[in-house]
Amino acid sequence: MGVDCPDITRVINWGCPNILKELVQETGRGGRDGRTVEAILYPTTLGRKVTPEMKQYKVNTRICRRRKLFESFLFNNEKEDVAGIVKACQCCDLCARLCSCEDCESSSD
Repeated sequence: MGVDCPDITRVINWGCPNILKELVQETGRGGRDGRTVEAILYPTTLGRKVTPEMKQYKVNTRICRRRKLFESFLFNNEKEDVAGIVKACQCCDLCARLCSCEDCESSSD
């Protein structure tokens, strides 16, 4: 993408990247000014070069998406502390269904 704009607040991916690292890099383009970013992934059909890890991320319906992204870049001894890294109530679409905070309840209407 090569974008170095500090005020990006929404990143939209049309289709899955081939690897999870690409998804992290592309969504990481937003929020450089410290504001919260909304990252949207519209998963179309998967190509032949998509890794099993990316396929698993796409079909996941149970585990927090943010947690899955963090875990894929941590060493084994750091994975136990993912809950401390994933800040409270910056919910992915899966966690927002279970969250009862004001922000999540208003976004699920």
